[in-house]
Amino acid sequence: MIRVFVIAPTPMMRVGLSTILTNQDMQVVGEAAILAESTIELSGIDVIVLAEEELLEDLRLSVAEGFAPALVMLSSNTKRAFASRLGSCAA
Repeated sequence: MIRVFVIAPTPMMRVGLSTILTNQDMQVVGEAAILAESTIELSGIDVIVLAEEELLEDLRLSVAEGFAPALVMLSSNTKRAFASRLGSCAA
């Protein structure tokens, strides 16, 4: 089972993403508007779904050294490519 954490600024986005992502292979184990709101232990997370690029820096600062879950970021910015790991973000 893939454990997913959703970070999205609005309740509607969080509910929508959680509904779309929850299935027999994935379980949404938490959600927040910003990571600072969350009390979940990130070491139990396989994937973080980030709904806005502006939240990336807060997320990067919150992730413990040496641990980086896979990151899926939703963005309308087609000029910026991201690596699959949080620690190796490329512009």
